[in-house]
Amino acid sequence: AVLEPHVTANRSVDDLVTLAVRRAGAVPPSARFLLLDAATLEITDTIDVGTGAGQVALTDDAAWVTNYSDATVSRVDTDAREVTDTIEVGAGASGVATTPGAVWVANSTDGTVSRIDTASRTSHVLTKLVLDDMGVHPKFTLLPAEEGLARAKGTKGALVIGDRGFGVRANHVIDLGREWTRMTG
Repeated sequence: AVLEPHVTANRSVDDLVTLAVRRAGAVPPSARFLLLDAATLEITDTIDVGTGAGQVALTDDAAWVTNYSDATVSRVDTDAREVTDTIEVGAGASGVATTPGAVWVANSTDGTVSRIDTASRTSHVLTKLVLDDMGVHPKFTLLPAEEGLARAKGTKGALVIGDRGFGVRANHVIDLGREWTRMTG
């Protein structure tokens, strides 16, 4: 397949330069995230991400790739060389930028901006592992803390991190630390 360059990242991670590409002619456009050796520009790895991949932003440990058609962002662990999370954002994810502790996504179709809290990503992944161990596989939607707590009613839950967690009163509370200890011994 002919590869059409879509966007390049603005800095390298270690000795790798990143480049997101779209396979020309695919319907819907499937996307791959390519890792290139900075010295030789040889492709060192390809990683499948969502459809309509576009912009890329880098943090110290990850590349964040917008997927316009999916209304998602793929988090690519640049060390493990795999997608570790796919996060729902607004419609038409078309721009991405990073700041300490956050990834910001411009959503051109619905005219919104999504904020992904990178500081809570470990707890998010741990929650998925714990629930998977319990045989529960919910759909996750990232929301601002206040909105998530307000929606956590009936069959919907919320991951509450930090001091906010001390004030939560709910029918069922899972202590992630206790569950991690149970799972790992």
